[in-house]
Amino acid sequence: MGFYSWLNVHDKSAKESKEREEALNGIADFAKTFDEWRNVFFRVPPGSVLEKTALLQMATVAKTFGQWLNVYQECVDGEPVAKKVALEQLMKIADDSSDVDWTKSEDSFEAIKLYRWKKIFDVSPSKSEFELRALRRIMELMWAAKAKEAEKKVDASLSKI
Repeated sequence: MGFYSWLNVHDKSAKESKEREEALNGIADFAKTFDEWRNVFFRVPPGSVLEKTALLQMATVAKTFGQWLNVYQECVDGEPVAKKVALEQLMKIADDSSDVDWTKSEDSFEAIKLYRWKKIFDVSPSKSEFELRALRRIMELMWAAKAKEAEKKVDASLSKI
């Protein structure tokens, strides 16, 4: 049986049954992608070894900003190292638009960057280095947007001359 077969068995099994526990192990044995590991994470008992394994595997295969944000949000307060690693990864890829495949507009990319940095600011611990770095980057992006807007106005005015 594969991942989705085990998932189906798990979801149809009675809670606390041996079959459900076996299915969880089968799901974990076949999980490879971020979404599959997230499926494992949400089905295992909180605080279990399998929950920690699933979260670690999610972090191992995470590639996009959204995936790293999910890893960060699922880290419990008792896991400061995991939270720090997730925040570092979020900051590392916040300005990278390679995971955004639904638009090619430069303005959209800039808006996405601003959104991402605001999200980092929002989830960062108060008065931390992460919050400060996010705030600094938000200000840089906003100043760049204002400069771009002013440049367009100047260009428009010059074209009328």
